[in-house]
Amino acid sequence: MEDIEYHFAEGTHSDLKLPTKSETFHIHKAIFCARSPVFRKIFATDMKEKIQECVDIPDLEADTLRRMLLYMYINTMENSQWEIILKLYAA
Repeated sequence: MEDIEYHFAEGTHSDLKLPTKSETFHIHKAIFCARSPVFRKIFATDMKEKIQECVDIPDLEADTLRRMLLYMYINTMENSQWEIILKLYAA
């Protein structure tokens, strides 16, 4: 898990961008597709996100997206406060 978390933190060999208003996350399609049937379908078709290698999720704050990605990468949630959990649930 530490190796996978390292690749998330460093963005090494990433092949997809997730921009927010304040930060852009460099992630790995393989992880996203393994953990999300929605993203698996996006990248199995010729949707614009597959072609542009960028998925816009404009209504998510950078902190919420980072927490969601961390969960997707290493199945861990940090600082599980109620407001944070509600934002993650919506994401």
